[in-house]
Formats: sequence, C-alpha cells, structure tokens
Amino acid sequence: MDSGHQIVFAKGMWRGLITNFGNPVVLVSWSPELFVQVLFTGIVSLTAHAFLAHRIWKFSGKKWIFPLALYPLALAKCVSDLVYVSLEQVFP
Repeated sequence: MDSGHQIVFAKGMWRGLITNFGNPVVLVSWSPELFVQVLFTGIVSLTAHAFLAHRIWKFSGKKWIFPLALYPLALAKCVSDLVYVSLEQVFP
C-alpha cells in the first residue's frame, strides 16, 4: 500500500511540477491522483489504527472499553478524508 501511495504521489507531483511547470492554475486544481492518494492514505491509516487498537485490547486484558473508543475514530478519519476529497472535487 505504501508503494502504491508513493507511485500515485509521484505521478501527481510530476503532473503539477514538471508537465505544467509555470502554470499556477494546475497547483490549485483537482486531479484524479489526489483522490487515489487520499484513498491509499485512508486505507493505510485505518489498518494501522485498527492494529493499534487490537494490540491495546490484547494487552489490556481483553477489555473492550479502549477499542470501542478507537475503532470508530479510525473509521471516522478514513471517511472524513474521502468526504474532503469528494467535496473538493465538487466545489473546487
């Protein structure tokens, strides 16, 4: 996932900084690479936070109070990233 994220990031940077050099309009415009980049970021973040919550659950004597607070927050972060990018596409 990290390799895919880096490839999409490099492609987006190439488009903005090399292909359209000197065109500041491209730097503030929406690109499809941004959506895919945030999607990769959200998935990696969600899995990392879920793994952390699982480890906390395991080492806390299998008490559910901590994961019940952490799982929704990890999911909300992923969803908020996707909503942000979707709104940026609709309202540039």
